Amino acid sequence: ATIHFEPYLPHGEFTCSGTTLDRKEIAVTVPDDEQQVMTITVGGEQIFSGPVQEVIEQAGERTS
Repeated sequence: ATIHFEPYLPHGEFTCSGTTLDRKEIAVTVPDDEQQVMTITVGGEQIFSGPVQEVIEQAGERTS
């Protein structure tokens, strides 16, 4: 799998892209706004949309 992190400037939107092992496109976007809602798509299908803080908290719970 390949992942690239590129902040989109000048607006400050965060984007990340890559591919799965079976070559499906992965795309992550977080707009530069107060809500900071992260959207993740795999193969063009949205698999997650929610607050960035929620993702950080859930990731922290898994490693504790």
